[in-house]
Amino acid sequence: MIGKPVRYPLGLRVLHWLMAVLVVLMFALGLTIAYAPPADEARAHLLFNLHESTGLTLLALLLLRALLRLRGGAPALPRSVGRPVRVLARLNHAALYLLLLVQPVLGLLDAYAAGAPLVWYELVPVPLPIARQPKPISDALVAAHWWGAAALFAAVALHVAGAAWHGLIRRDGVVRRMV
Repeated sequence: MIGKPVRYPLGLRVLHWLMAVLVVLMFALGLTIAYAPPADEARAHLLFNLHESTGLTLLALLLLRALLRLRGGAPALPRSVGRPVRVLARLNHAALYLLLLVQPVLGLLDAYAAGAPLVWYELVPVPLPIARQPKPISDALVAAHWWGAAALFAAVALHVAGAAWHGLIRRDGVVRRMV
C-alpha cells in the first residue's frame, strides 16, 4: 500500500507558488520594459517601479524561504529517483536560489547606477549606498541583469520541465510534495 506522499510544509508550499507567480510577472514586466516600452513617461515609471518593487519583494520572500528551508529541510525524493536526477535537481535548485538572490541585487544596482532610486511600490524609499555611475558601469549592470534574467529563465524552464516529467510521465509523487 502506498502511503500519503511526504510534502513540504505549508509555508514553503505557499512561498513556492507565490514566488512562481511573481517570477512570471517579473519576466512579463521585464520583457515589456525591454521590448515594448510605453511612450508615456508615467506608464514607463509605473512599469519600472512595479518590476523593481516586485524584485525586492521576491528577494525578501527568498530570504524567508531559505530560512524556513534551512530550519525544516526538504522531504526526501522517492527511492525510484536515480542519482543523476537527484544531482541535476540539486544543481538546478541551487541555481534557482542563487539567481533569485543575485537578480534583485543586480536590478537595484542597475537602477541606482542609472540614477533611478527605488521607492518600493511608491510607498517606502529604498536606500542603497551607490551613487549614479558612469555610463559604461551602468551599461555593464544592465547587461549583467539581462544575462541573469536569461539564466533564471533557463533554470525555471528546466525546473518546470522536470516537474512535468515527474508529474506526467513518471508519476512518481515528486510533484505532489509541492502541491
